Amino acid sequence: MRIKSRSLGLAFLYLCGGVNLNGCTGGIKADPPAACDPMLNEGCLAPEVCRLIAGGEARCLPIESATAPCAVGSCAVGEACLQIEGLIRCARVCLEDTDCGVGVCAYEIGRWGVCVSPCDLLSQCNERGACAPIEGLPFPICIAEGEAGEGEACGACQRGLGCLAVGGAPACQRLCTPDLPGLCRGASCDGPIEGVEGLRYCR
Repeated sequence: MRIKSRSLGLAFLYLCGGVNLNGCTGGIKADPPAACDPMLNEGCLAPEVCRLIAGGEARCLPIESATAPCAVGSCAVGEACLQIEGLIRCARVCLEDTDCGVGVCAYEIGRWGVCVSPCDLLSQCNERGACAPIEGLPFPICIAEGEAGEGEACGACQRGLGCLAVGGAPACQRLCTPDLPGLCRGASCDGPIEGVEGLRYCR
């Protein structure tokens, strides 16, 4: 399996132990037995579907009507409603990178992971999101936009910036790609970001 051991930044939003608790994160349990398969939706009787819930457990639950941005039962079959790096989203449940198509199987939820996909620096992600690199992932993803400006200590940075340790403490650096050097506003797009192919910072 290629599930990255990164539980920080990830939280279940609506269900812990069968109780609706907004913002509940629960505790990670080591490889718990699943009551059903949340990837394949096996082991449940219709109209219920198999959902991954807090603690890395899988349970048969009724389908919920869609809410913004999601609720535990309103995502597509095979997905879970999670807060990932500050953004609430539906994410596909996985065990291997090959389960994800474009993207990788990341984070650790019991014996499962969730798929994350790369974003484009020009993408808006959503009204509260920003495309930025995250430690341990080979590409940038949509994360929650912060308030820290260029050169300021981070935390969460403003859109177009990434939290990088460049010769010292982490600070918000302007991001660019070789095909979008104009994002640097006159600076050079040649600062390498270790482990993230095709993404640079301006210097």
